[in-house]
Amino acid sequence: MQRTFVRFNAFVLSLGVALHAFDGRLATVRTRSTVQPDSLVHYNMLLTWWRHGDSVRGFTLTPSPYFIDMLVQLPIVLLAPDFEQFSYWLAFVYASLIFVALYVVLRIALRTSDVIAIAVAGVALAGFYTLSPYDVVVHVFVVNHTSESFTTLGMLALVNALFRPDAGRRPYAPILYCLALALCVASSPFFIATYCIPSALAMTAIVGTEYMARRRLAWFIGLTAIGTFAGLISLALVSRYVWPVRVDSYMRWWKSYLAFKQTLADEPGGMRAAWATAIAFAASCALALVARRRRWSPPLTCMLAFFPAATLACIVLPIKRGAFAGFYEFRYLQLPWLLTITFYTALVARSATALATRLLRGRRWPRMPPGSAWCAAVLGAAGIAFVATRHGAMTMSEPASFTAPAIACFRDAESKGLKDGLATWAMARYLNAARHAAGWESPHVIVELLDRSPPVIEPRENNLVWFDGGFRRGQGTLNFLSTHMLRDHSLAFFRERIGPPDRTITCPAPVNIGGGPKFELWIWDQPEAQQRLADFVIRNNERSPFTPIIGAKTMSIDLAWGGGAGDYPHDKGLVGTHREWHRGPDPEDRLVMMVVPMWLPSGRYRIDLDVTSLPSSNNEPAAEIVVREERTLIGRFPIDARTRHAVVEFDVDNRGGPTSGEIVGIDVMALSAESIELDALTLTLVEARGIRPFQIFH
Repeated sequence: MQRTFVRFNAFVLSLGVALHAFDGRLATVRTRSTVQPDSLVHYNMLLTWWRHGDSVRGFTLTPSPYFIDMLVQLPIVLLAPDFEQFSYWLAFVYASLIFVALYVVLRIALRTSDVIAIAVAGVALAGFYTLSPYDVVVHVFVVNHTSESFTTLGMLALVNALFRPDAGRRPYAPILYCLALALCVASSPFFIATYCIPSALAMTAIVGTEYMARRRLAWFIGLTAIGTFAGLISLALVSRYVWPVRVDSYMRWWKSYLAFKQTLADEPGGMRAAWATAIAFAASCALALVARRRRWSPPLTCMLAFFPAATLACIVLPIKRGAFAGFYEFRYLQLPWLLTITFYTALVARSATALATRLLRGRRWPRMPPGSAWCAAVLGAAGIAFVATRHGAMTMSEPASFTAPAIACFRDAESKGLKDGLATWAMARYLNAARHAAGWESPHVIVELLDRSPPVIEPRENNLVWFDGGFRRGQGTLNFLSTHMLRDHSLAFFRERIGPPDRTITCPAPVNIGGGPKFELWIWDQPEAQQRLADFVIRNNERSPFTPIIGAKTMSIDLAWGGGAGDYPHDKGLVGTHREWHRGPDPEDRLVMMVVPMWLPSGRYRIDLDVTSLPSSNNEPAAEIVVREERTLIGRFPIDARTRHAVVEFDVDNRGGPTSGEIVGIDVMALSAESIELDALTLTLVEARGIRPFQIFH
C-alpha cells in the first residue's frame, strides 16, 4: 500500500512538471499568436453538426482525416464554453496522453522501477515543451500530427502486452493488433512513417532473441502489412463512397529537400535541434549495436533501434513525397524531436542509476526507507501545486485574447441584423467558432472565401451541403461580407456583382493574422442583393457536387458566376447569361472563358459546350478547350468552326492517394475564329474511378 502511495505521488509530481512546462510554453506562444486556426477545423465541423444538424460528411477532410482526434475532441467540444477554452483543454489532453504513453514505453524499455520511469517521462516531456523550436512545438497544441505521437507509443506498448514471451497464447491478439493498426493508419497515413516502417526495422534488430524468433518476425511484419493495407483500403473506401478527403499539392523531392534545409537554417534554434537529433541518432544506432552484442534486454534494444528508424522515416518520407515546403511542415518532426529529448533524458537517468548502484554496492538498504511516504506526499503536493499554478485557459472575451475585440464587435453587429455571411478562411474560422459559444449559439454560419480572381468559395472547409438545393436548403440568408484579407480586386468584384452595401460596420482585426488593423462588415439589406450573394455561393464551381454526400453526376457551370475572361471587376465578354468574344488588336488576347478551377474526384469526365457562333475565315479549328490538372496539361481539344455542340472527354487522376479532389482548370481559347459566343457549359462525371489505396506511395 505504501509503495503504491509513493508511485502515485511520483506520478502526480512528474505529470505536474510536464503540464506546467506545457502550460508555460503555450502561454508564451499565446503572447504572439491567436488560438491556432488549425484547432478550430474540427471544432466548427462538430458543432455545426451538433447544433445545426448539418452532416459532418459535408465537410471535406484533409489528407489525414484524424478520426482518432475527432473522438478525443468530441467531449471537449461539447463541454468547453467557447473556442478559447476548447483549444486549451485540447492541448492539455494531448499533453497528458503523450505523458502516459511515454511513461508506459519507458517502463517497458528501461525495465526499471515505476518511479524512475515516471520521472524520466515527466522530465523528458517538460524538456520537449521547453526546448522545442517554435514551429515544432506550436503544432503540438493542435491536431497536426500530434495524435501520431501518443498512438505510436501506445502501439509499441500494445505490441509488448500482446506478444511478449510471457504473455501467453492469445487467439485474439493478431486481430486486435491489426484492427488497432488499421484504425491508426486510416486516421492518419503518416502513421506509416511514425510506426509501421520503424517498428518493422526495430523488431528486425532483436531477431534471434527470446522476444523475436525469425518466424515470429515474419508474422509480425505480415500482421503489420495487413493492418497497414487494411487502413489504406478503409480510407480509400471512405473517400470514394462516404466522405471526401482532399489531396494536397506536392513538389519534386529535390525542391522539398532544399526547402527543408533552408527552413531548418531559418528557424530560430532549428540547427541546434538538428545537431542534437543527429548526435542522438548516431548514439542510438551505436548503442543498439552494443545492446545486440552484449545481449541487453530486447525491449531496450528494440527502442534504441526504433528511435533512429522513426527519425529517418519522418524526415525522408515527407521529403521524398515532396510534402516539405516550409515552416508549417515542421509538424512532421514532432515525434523525432520528442524521442530525441527522451533519449538524452533516459541516458542521463540510466547513467545516474548505474553510478549509484556501483557506489552503493554491498550496502543493504530497506526496501522502503523510513519517511518515504511523507516525502512522497510532499512531492505529490508539489505536483498538484505545479498544475494549480498554471496559466490556464482564456475565454474568448478576455482582453489578452487577440481575437476578443473583433469578436465583441462582430457580436454587437449581429445584434443589429447580421445573418449568414462570407469571409476569408482565417476570419471565418474564428467568427464561426465564436458563434458556437455558450450563451451565443447563433443559428447562422459564415461561408469561407478564397481571395482569387474572381473570388471563390473555399472548397475544403465549408460544409458542401450548404450549397446543394439552395443555400442551406433554402433556410439560410446571406447578407454580409467581411473584408478582412480581401484584396481590391475581390472587393471591386462584390461591389460590381452584388451592389454597394447598404450598411458598413468597421471592426478591429486580430493584429497577428494579417489583413491590417481593421476590417469592415458590408451588409446588404435588400432581398435582391441577398439573392445575388446566394447565387454567388450556390452557382460557384467550388461547390463540389461530385462528393459522396451529394452524389451528383452532372454539374452546370454558370457562365456568370463560374468563371471569367479578364481581370476583375471588369469581366469582359459577359452579356446577360452568355459570353461573347471578338478578336481585337492584341493577338495574345485569346481567352474566351476561364472556368474557376474545381476539385474533382478521379474519373472520366465529359464537357458539353454549346457554341452558337463560330465564324472562321479558314478550315482551321475555331477554338479549343484546354484542360489542366494542377500544373499538368491533360489535353487540348480543338473545336471545329461548324460545331454548335462540342463534346470533350478527359480523365482526372488524383496523384495524392485515396482522395476525392484534384484541382482541375478548364479554359476556352480562341484559335482562328473572329468571334465566339458561349451559351451553356456542362461537366458530367461519366465514370468514377475505383479505390486505389496504394497510390499514396507514388
